[in-house]
Amino acid sequence: MSLWLCLRFPLLSIECLPPDINRPAVVVEAQRVIAANELALTLGIKPGQSSSTARALVADGELKLLNRDNAREQQLIEQLKCWAYGFTPT
Repeated sequence: MSLWLCLRFPLLSIECLPPDINRPAVVVEAQRVIAANELALTLGIKPGQSSSTARALVADGELKLLNRDNAREQQLIEQLKCWAYGFTPT
């Protein structure tokens, strides 16, 4: 009998980027917010919003827009996969 475990990382796109805790930051792809740090969330920014809506919710120049880094995300997933192999080869 096999057991399966599903892991979700909904904030992976923002967690794999360098932290910028002093100002609100969002990760965008195709001009849509896909993830936001805590400061941005407290200002009302939500995943799915357009980048222009996110900019409108934050004072001029305070919001840091970050492009999604798919290569870095894949690298982090590979590291997590190698870590998980320490528990099971399947």
